[in-house]
Amino acid sequence: MIAVMHTTARAKPPPAASHFPWFAVEAGVFFVAGALYVLQRIEPAISLHGSGPTFLYGAAFRSPFLARPGGWVEYAAAFLGRCDAVPLLGSVIQASLALALVILTRGVWKSLAADRLGAAALVPGFLVLLLRQNWGYQIHAVSLALALGLGALSCHSLAHKLPAGLRIAL
Repeated sequence: MIAVMHTTARAKPPPAASHFPWFAVEAGVFFVAGALYVLQRIEPAISLHGSGPTFLYGAAFRSPFLARPGGWVEYAAAFLGRCDAVPLLGSVIQASLALALVILTRGVWKSLAADRLGAAALVPGFLVLLLRQNWGYQIHAVSLALALGLGALSCHSLAHKLPAGLRIAL
């Protein structure tokens, strides 16, 4: 007696839709366009010589910043403002701060609403780049403060999905 084995063909699951990282492309284009905007339109070296921040290393300069709330952010903004002496570096720093706001806005929206925000995530970055022309280096402090706030909100919203032990560590 010969046993005939029948193999049942397993149905292959449909291939997963490949997701092209469009946000990475949008972020890259935003970064390059923002850096070129700051470099060509605002000219960081000229704005630095016109009303640039003072930044000195040492406790005598740092202590007034530490004496008030948010002083570390202002201290870091003064340091970043001095980087405008090299125009390309200043424009890359400003574009990076704007991009950080875009990425954090998208992350907070995704964690809170579990939905895509789309191009609306670019709005905070555009606003920061536009305000750079009028506010000068003070926009570095605003950008850093917003990035810290959005980062904290993102960590807080992500912490609800973690086990209790990891939430305590955060």
